[in-house]
Amino acid sequence: MRILTHLKAKYIVNIWRYGNYGSNLLVQIEDYVEMCRRNLIWIVSHVWTTLCLLHLEVSFPILSLMYNLLIADDEQLIREGLSKSIQWKDLGYTLIGAVASTAQALAIINCSHIDVLLTDIQMPGKSGLDLLSYVKANFEQMRVIIISGYDRFEYARIALRLGAEDYLLKPIKKKQVIEQVTRIKNELDAYYSEREKFITYQKSYFFRKLLENTYLSSDELDEIIMRLEIDETASKQYVVYVFDLYKEQADNALGSILKDHLNNRIGIYSVVVLQVKETSKFEQELEDIPLIWAKGSSQSIESLCISYERAMEQLKHGKMNPLHSFKASFTEHKEIIQILEVLGQGDYERVNYFIANNFSHFETSNAAKRWCLWFMDCIELNFEKYQFTGQYQMAVKNWQNESIAELEVVFKQYIEKVYMTFDEKKKNSSTYIVEEAMKLIDTYCSDKNFSLTYVSETLGISYGYLSGIFKQEIGKKFSECLIEKRMQKAKALLLTRKYKIYEIADLCGYGNERYFSDSFKKYYGQSPTDLQMIVYHEK
Repeated sequence: MRILTHLKAKYIVNIWRYGNYGSNLLVQIEDYVEMCRRNLIWIVSHVWTTLCLLHLEVSFPILSLMYNLLIADDEQLIREGLSKSIQWKDLGYTLIGAVASTAQALAIINCSHIDVLLTDIQMPGKSGLDLLSYVKANFEQMRVIIISGYDRFEYARIALRLGAEDYLLKPIKKKQVIEQVTRIKNELDAYYSEREKFITYQKSYFFRKLLENTYLSSDELDEIIMRLEIDETASKQYVVYVFDLYKEQADNALGSILKDHLNNRIGIYSVVVLQVKETSKFEQELEDIPLIWAKGSSQSIESLCISYERAMEQLKHGKMNPLHSFKASFTEHKEIIQILEVLGQGDYERVNYFIANNFSHFETSNAAKRWCLWFMDCIELNFEKYQFTGQYQMAVKNWQNESIAELEVVFKQYIEKVYMTFDEKKKNSSTYIVEEAMKLIDTYCSDKNFSLTYVSETLGISYGYLSGIFKQEIGKKFSECLIEKRMQKAKALLLTRKYKIYEIADLCGYGNERYFSDSFKKYYGQSPTDLQMIVYHEK
């Protein structure tokens, strides 16, 4: 889709040259692109949602997105420099164009999808600030970076008020631009990832609603059909198939068959809805795969709950383990999303409380087991790369005892194993190392002998590696973070008016009062004595 909009944008310049003929050609191109866009959106959304819900080897940051970027500057040297000196593709961007005026930029923006705009302020005709104002009024999600040769506060103030991401002064440093567009790409990736995750769980909710409700109003049914993109005109009769995936680990084999059909996961089961006319071919494809599955009765779309119930009854009364499916409500889905988030953040206390609270409400061990399997399934789906396996996991899956308390003990052993896996991964990450280093700065910033060498020895890592990841993770050097912490502490002590300057210097890790005063003035723009006088007069 982005390729199509890119091709269309390339024709804009030529169309300007050919008058009415060019305008007619643009209309034809727009119609063609719109048709292709609709088809591609439908295909990508179906395939992606299906893969996510089938628990295949896919993670939630969506499809490694490329973003469209446009440059607007009347200086040819700047345009060519930004276009050619930066490897935009490596940074995750497609450069749509580099234009010399606001009018040319608007012509592309109004017919192409642009994610990021780099624009000068002073250009022929309307200014870059006018362009920024128009973009924020009509394309709210577009990110804009202002580039200007004018170091005027008023320009910067207006740009930031209108919603600019940053205000870069010419001559532009390549490093500055790369840092800003990289930050914006990370933010866009996070936004689309969260949106995709919500859409996935939302579709799961409407899928369950279709199959688990005995009565649906016409409005509810219409909404479900729309959300699940069901072509109701294609067939009047449907059949539900249910696959027991915990008994036969055949997710991957089944996934290739289900990708073209409406399906979702419900508890430990994979559930598929097919048109009756598709069932013969579908069952032939299943013949060579060792799966345990059941088939419901033929029903209309509004009565699919009957077909689903019949299929589940067949599994329940067959020669296999008791029924394990857990019917989570939409509220429970939202709760589990929040718990998975805090689990990833390492807030184990909150996760433990969530587990204990749920176990206090179970009336039977079978109900508790269904919930445990559902929770495990959500964890394994959300954190696929960790591959949680082991004896405690199997112990929960094979649990047959009637004691809820004993099941809770076994399940907590599984959760403890999950915690250990998270902690082990975390300890090996650069983020964790920098977090621990920051804690040491908070604790020992008053020590005159505190240094990067001390931190590297304490954490058991090399001096060079620690120095490198510090800048990489938080954008500051270790020395800058240490000075910042010491200056914050010094200012707080000065404001109390309880200490002399040489005492504050000593408390903040400075052995020399003069050096401390120079550092303080360099950081805050005024000396410690000046700050004390200001505080004194204010009081």
